[in-house]
Amino acid sequence: MTFKTTCAAAAVLFAAAGATYAQDWTGSYGGAQVGLGKTDLTGFVTPLPFIRYSGDGSFGSNLMGGGFAGHNWQVTPNLVFGAELDIALGTIEGQGTAVGGPTEIFTHSYSNTVALRLRAGYATGAFLPYIALGMASSEFEFTTGGTLSPNSRTDRITGMTYGLGLDWARTEDRFLRIELRETEYDNQSYTGLSGGVFPITASDLSTREVRVGYGMNF
Repeated sequence: MTFKTTCAAAAVLFAAAGATYAQDWTGSYGGAQVGLGKTDLTGFVTPLPFIRYSGDGSFGSNLMGGGFAGHNWQVTPNLVFGAELDIALGTIEGQGTAVGGPTEIFTHSYSNTVALRLRAGYATGAFLPYIALGMASSEFEFTTGGTLSPNSRTDRITGMTYGLGLDWARTEDRFLRIELRETEYDNQSYTGLSGGVFPITASDLSTREVRVGYGMNF
């Protein structure tokens, strides 16, 4: 089952069990979340871009957990705006191998991600489908190994994060959530790795996640 198919099926299951009342979404809220993520990784030797590496991660080995808090403003019976801060503890990791050069293994991992986002949603009954856009910050570790000298570098990097989700009110003060999220980071360049022969550029840095959560309105 593909990533998009999994998210679509989960959203249908949420919608199929809908409540019968109209929820007032105005106010502050907070909750807990868990999720799975993956990353596809690419990169190249900076002055020799034909020497590249590529690979991907697996959803099954990248479990995260954390929390979220925010505030909603329901400006019309249907239109809801909000701001939210969330944190995800855990690591999303992927591994790739070099093409066109020495036998080398490259690993990208993203840990302890914090995001600040704006949300816009359309309230209908007990449901609030929404889109989200904001900034994310993650501890990014770039590791090399194989025939050359193993080495690693860790930096906190930032990027844009995009989300598509659904909040489902189960009572007036409790709700469930499912969200599909993608985060894109800027390329990172490193020198002194794998013997320091050439600088290496880690490119197309991104993660894709499915998160589910349980929240309370205050």
